[in-house]
Amino acid sequence: TGEKMKTGTKTMKLIRVRDIPRERFGTYLRIVAAFRPEKGNPRRIQFTAEGNLVVYPRKTSTKATDITTVKLLINSTLSTPNVKFVTANLVNFYLETPMEQREFIRIPLKVIPPKIMQQYKLEQYVSNGIVYFEINKGMYGLPQAGTIANDQLIKFSACSNDTTN
Repeated sequence: TGEKMKTGTKTMKLIRVRDIPRERFGTYLRIVAAFRPEKGNPRRIQFTAEGNLVVYPRKTSTKATDITTVKLLINSTLSTPNVKFVTANLVNFYLETPMEQREFIRIPLKVIPPKIMQQYKLEQYVSNGIVYFEINKGMYGLPQAGTIANDQLIKFSACSNDTTN
């Protein structure tokens, strides 16, 4: 509808192209369109980073469990009387995890509606038909987003399991 976002996650911030370090490169925008009839607004557009151009010097994979561990967990839950089992969806945790190494993304003017350009005063940030952003938090498409969120989750889990007084 062109309304201004009421709150934001501060995942990205506008920058000028000169603010990108010379040894770094702004990755490209990937636009994902989906139709989700179960949602209140079924037509969805999502901006993601094109992660193949991101150079991240550390590991980008996370440890996962195997099928035997999952079977043991389910079997234990089902065979224990009066037990309750809880799961949680951590999607926002993944998307909003602060990153140590900032990344950069370039968004071409042709995908930004004029109304948005005016509303957010983007003209001053345009360079060669592109608006640049600094990415400060995890977002879809970044190869390191999953491992950073996993490291953060392990850290928080360790703090909550601390039984010392």
